Amino acid sequence: MSVKRFDDAREAPGYTRLLGRTSDVSRQTTVEYGLDSAVPDGDPPSGVDAQWTDAGNVLVETRTQSTGRPSGSATSIDRAWLLDPAISAQIGMLVKVHGSRQFRHGIAWHGGDYEGAQGVVHSVHKTGVDNESFPSTARVKFLKPLDPSNDTLSVPVSLLLPVQPDAVEQHALIVGGAYKGHTAKLLEEVSEHRWFVAAAYDYFEVGREDLVRVMATDT
Repeated sequence: MSVKRFDDAREAPGYTRLLGRTSDVSRQTTVEYGLDSAVPDGDPPSGVDAQWTDAGNVLVETRTQSTGRPSGSATSIDRAWLLDPAISAQIGMLVKVHGSRQFRHGIAWHGGDYEGAQGVVHSVHKTGVDNESFPSTARVKFLKPLDPSNDTLSVPVSLLLPVQPDAVEQHALIVGGAYKGHTAKLLEEVSEHRWFVAAAYDYFEVGREDLVRVMATDT
């Protein structure tokens, strides 16, 4: 169990004042409010299920945040993640090519030579047609292009997976949960699967699977 303590009250989306401590166990967060604090107003943030109980001397909220997509292996990630409106307008996401050797009716994309290659997203183009003949694409500048004279290619978004950040001080785009679409700075690795970050004028924990590393587009 990891515990983050705050010395001052912090604003939290959908709530009034966040006081005391926030404990996190398996993506379930318990937030304690003193009885003299105001009961939070309004609905919880999108993607958060909340249940309020009276625990005697404190008001306890237990909430579980949903990413809106499965987590874990590459095959469980929503292949249309880049088309989410909160994400498609962003740039600089670090991605890697996956599944290019069996792209269209068993025919490889670029011969499968870019399988596993990493690059930075410069733009996303939505075709509005969800099929292999007219796929939505992203302009990706590859870090190690096969042809140095042509380092930027249009890649079907279904072939691009997010590359997660792996070090303190790196920046990442949040791709799931209440803060989706915000850029975060990694402050502390809380556990193998979670980071403590700063984003949207707030400090909080976020699951590693809800982050994609962001790099400069001139990389």
